[in-house]
Amino acid sequence: MTQTQAQSDRQGHSSLATGKGAKARAAPRQAKALQDVSPILPPIPMRDLFCTLRLAATFGTQEAFDAMLAPGSLTVLHGLAPAEIDVLLRVLPAGLLPPRWRLEEDMLSLPPVTNVLATVAARTSEISGDQPQVRRRQMQYIDEAIDAGLPILILLIDGIHLPPTLTAEIECDRPLAPISREILIAGLHHSHGAQQRFSPATLPGLLPESHDLARLSWTTLRLALREPDAYAVARRLAERTAALRPNAPQREPAAPDLDAITGDSPALRAAQRLASDINLWQAGEIDWGELSHSLLLYGPPGTGKSWLARAMGNTAGVRIIEANFAQWQSAGHLGDMLREMRQAFSRARRAAPCLLLIDEIDAVGSRNNGDLHGISYRTQVINAFLSELDGLSRNPGVIVIGTCNDPGRIDQAVLRPGRFDLKISMPLPDMAAITGMLRQHLASDAGRIDIAALARRIVGTSAAAIDAAIRAARSDARAAGQSLDAGQILGHLGIAPADPAQAASDARTAVHECGHAIVAAALLRGVPQRLVILADGGETHRLSAKTNHLLCDLLDEIACSMAGRAAEHLLIGTISVGAGGDPASDLAIATRIALMIDTRFGLGGEGAVWTDAPAHILLADPLRRARVAQRLAEGQGRALQILTAHRELLTQMARALQEARELNGAALRHWLDQICFGEVLRGVQSAGAGSADVGRPSHDTGSD
Repeated sequence: MTQTQAQSDRQGHSSLATGKGAKARAAPRQAKALQDVSPILPPIPMRDLFCTLRLAATFGTQEAFDAMLAPGSLTVLHGLAPAEIDVLLRVLPAGLLPPRWRLEEDMLSLPPVTNVLATVAARTSEISGDQPQVRRRQMQYIDEAIDAGLPILILLIDGIHLPPTLTAEIECDRPLAPISREILIAGLHHSHGAQQRFSPATLPGLLPESHDLARLSWTTLRLALREPDAYAVARRLAERTAALRPNAPQREPAAPDLDAITGDSPALRAAQRLASDINLWQAGEIDWGELSHSLLLYGPPGTGKSWLARAMGNTAGVRIIEANFAQWQSAGHLGDMLREMRQAFSRARRAAPCLLLIDEIDAVGSRNNGDLHGISYRTQVINAFLSELDGLSRNPGVIVIGTCNDPGRIDQAVLRPGRFDLKISMPLPDMAAITGMLRQHLASDAGRIDIAALARRIVGTSAAAIDAAIRAARSDARAAGQSLDAGQILGHLGIAPADPAQAASDARTAVHECGHAIVAAALLRGVPQRLVILADGGETHRLSAKTNHLLCDLLDEIACSMAGRAAEHLLIGTISVGAGGDPASDLAIATRIALMIDTRFGLGGEGAVWTDAPAHILLADPLRRARVAQRLAEGQGRALQILTAHRELLTQMARALQEARELNGAALRHWLDQICFGEVLRGVQSAGAGSADVGRPSHDTGSD
């Protein structure tokens, strides 16, 4: 910087630290004081001018700025861009510091000095991060400044964090204030006031809102400031911010408001509450600390998790920053992956208020899954992700929405409250949600298509599959010059209009799922919430049961898992493979519980022993395998006793489920209220655990 320029900057900036009226000018919302600043010639460089005004808004008062210069103080400015650090290092000594004060970035081995603000500029690497030489040099410098009793200012690039030992001692930790209406008007007085005086009363009405201005890049702002007058600047900025609004036509992918989504699922209710809280916070009616700051949505693919998050952003009127864990990992090696992650969090902080939507978050992995291959990589990824999540707590305005299929793959440190406050399952859409989707997509075809009948046929299908089928069916109809009909949609979903084999499979599935529900309700193992027939099976959703973690609780869970097989045996006479299959199947769950009684819980025939080995190795022991098989048979026998006592209920309930393809709410409670708890439980308890032969099927074959 030339001497002339430094003098010019000193004239324009010195009032923050030493001039009269600095306290009023520093307050970010005191627009009148900022407007009273007269134009200065020669003009201050735009970046220097606005960085100075943002610094004034950051500290707010002269006293707060002076506190930074007190001996022994430790101040942090975070959320900075690399170029902003360079500007701060230039403008601070050019007039913002008191006379005879200076910045010093290299204090090593110097004798004690005064009137020095020791400055640490962390531009490219965490002080606690992955470059040991940088860390040692910066920490040594901080130690020297502490020993000299100097005030310390640490400038952190966006996404960089301090080690915990320093964080605990910070007296003042502030983000650099974003561009606001007041800051922009004060800047326009400097940059455009000499060319054209403008009315402080009319200009604010032309400018975008402060939260919209904060989203603009410096390049966009700088190009707008090239306009010949302040009103032209305001119009151009209004055009640019309009393009960033969540409901802008060009924004993809589009999503409806939450009001357009039908149903009453826990996920929808949580999204509605969060959107409402965001609106209340923006209106100043609640504090940021009163909101839930994060939400994890998990469930099968295609259930609309990302769709719901986008709808929540539209309803709240905030921007959505989308990221994907798998895309971060595809960027290259570890350093590239971490760079992409940090840039996504940085974009969210700069766009606040906003939603940060992170898809496929289960790709973060876990440090405790027993797989030592790649453990160092996973540990570094998880630690970096935790650091970014924790860093958002210092930046009000960012809600994190994570989506995944399997939360069991996620490290527990990621899932704890404070990082993900709410964790809600999103199963396949229920009848009400599907009906709402069809009404939205088939509004022009409602006269020709029976939406209620179509919804009943396709319940158990994912939202993504329904959407794709409707689009494909419309394409077929256009190509054939015909009107869209339900048969075309069903065809693309792989559902035949009338198929006896499918009807038989649905009947077996209905019996299987109703067996689960009746036994779970009778044993008080969680209230069933929803039974649904899928295209390739069925599902029973129930609330988690309160447990004392006793052996009887584990045996009850085994009985619940084996109840589907018992129901098929009771009403159909054969048992299908529907209870088995993948690791999440009924048989797999029951086997794991029966095995852990011996090997993990110390409640079985092996005594108080904990064994850590894969299940297939543990089951290779003939005696252990026999005990597991006996527990499974006994559990199926207990389930069969309960279902035999409720045979007529099971029969009628299964018919109702097959016809409706879904039972929930009042329709499901109607059937569960008919269970005779006392009589059934007395019969089961008097029979004890039963023998290994009780309820064992005559054969284990049958159609799925």
